[in-house]
Amino acid sequence: MKRAPLIFILCSFVALCVLYNFTFPLLEGIDEPSHYWYVNQVANTKNLPDLSHYTGDPLTYERHQMPLYYVLAAVFIAPIDRSGFSDYVVFNVGGAPPNMLVHNEDETTWPPAGTVLAVRVVRGFSTLLGLMTLIFIYSAITALGFGRAIALVGTATLA
Repeated sequence: MKRAPLIFILCSFVALCVLYNFTFPLLEGIDEPSHYWYVNQVANTKNLPDLSHYTGDPLTYERHQMPLYYVLAAVFIAPIDRSGFSDYVVFNVGGAPPNMLVHNEDETTWPPAGTVLAVRVVRGFSTLLGLMTLIFIYSAITALGFGRAIALVGTATLA
């Protein structure tokens, strides 16, 4: 039972991430369209994006980020048909707030397929990395001798 508070924090984190993944509108997260574009670009071309010709496009401005996350995420979505990606990044210019993008009805159908599935897989991969980060933070704080209580507070704060 010593691990029960940590398990509760970790399970709560995963539950909230799953809730976010399936209820938050597709690609509406902060910078999510641009980050997903980067992953999709790597999956399609098997190369990193070209940094020499930045056009100011609001979809490609995150392409300067370090590539490890994007390359790993691309491995997971490479077998998924993502050919309809451009249908999901239509900006809601002059439309009704609060959405940044115009959304399609198929974003909420089950089971997800195509680009919707790929975005959900990338979000799931991000959840896995977040979970690993929380476990690392807890382990690091306890290894440094700060005690379980402080490690739990630190982990819960980060979660």
